[in-house]
Amino acid sequence: MNDRDISTLLEREYLEPAMGEGVVPENYNFGGMSGGPVIYNLITKGGLFVNALAGVLIAGPNPSGDPNESIQGFELFRARRACFIREDGHLDHDLWEERKP
Repeated sequence: MNDRDISTLLEREYLEPAMGEGVVPENYNFGGMSGGPVIYNLITKGGLFVNALAGVLIAGPNPSGDPNESIQGFELFRARRACFIREDGHLDHDLWEERKP
């Protein structure tokens, strides 16, 4: 993790079926999800449950069957932090440059 990205490891023991569809199988190809929202849940000091935008997906797990191309069972997602998205939907390039690793 750094000041530009969010990395999230899919922990299958915590997955729950959604909308009656079940849970995606291990090494599922998540292709096409780039640009999708990453939402985080928080509880305010007053006890209010809130969903907030954490970032936008830029990469998902590599489900290659070739052991030289991926690590089986290692399902990592990467997203750009929401703070880089301005109110008009464009990227804040100045902030991006400030946060170079």
